Amino acid sequence: RALCEQFDGVLVSTSANLQTQPALKTALACQQCFGDTLDYIVGLPIQGREMPSDIIDARSGRVIRSA
Repeated sequence: RALCEQFDGVLVSTSANLQTQPALKTALACQQCFGDTLDYIVGLPIQGREMPSDIIDARSGRVIRSA
């Protein structure tokens, strides 16, 4: 929450995909899909997770997507 408030922006989920499409699981797959529309990609391993993580609004605590 503090990070979002510091730069007055949002953080997005580690899951990246276009609506109805499967999750993109590598930095390369994200780059190929989204091209130059992203400012930066943090290429870290997904650490074996099979399901996407929850997405929670840090300001309100509201769950936007539950895995």
